[in-house]
Amino acid sequence: MNFQPVIQWFELGGELKLPEMVATDERYRQLSKIQGLMEHTGRIGANDPKNHAAVAAAGEMILEGLWAHRRIGRSEERGYYAEKQKPQEARDTSSSRGPRRQFN
Repeated sequence: MNFQPVIQWFELGGELKLPEMVATDERYRQLSKIQGLMEHTGRIGANDPKNHAAVAAAGEMILEGLWAHRRIGRSEERGYYAEKQKPQEARDTSSSRGPRRQFN
């Protein structure tokens, strides 16, 4: 499954905070704003788009999976959000040996 549109939605500044006691229809509306998310809910069993409770639960499960795989962040204050990109460590190229040779 390609979740890149969902991840990109968060990277472009999207955030989602869902209070615990929000109505099912509101939860469904909020999750529907996330680009590409609802297209994947049928693959995990929420096949009836009229069943907002099942689709919202499936959408939240997908977000939990993306968080577990560290593709998006999650906190009590912000809800779901984009993870900050960690800067890549600079490699030490000042080796006295010179460049590495390929053996293949």
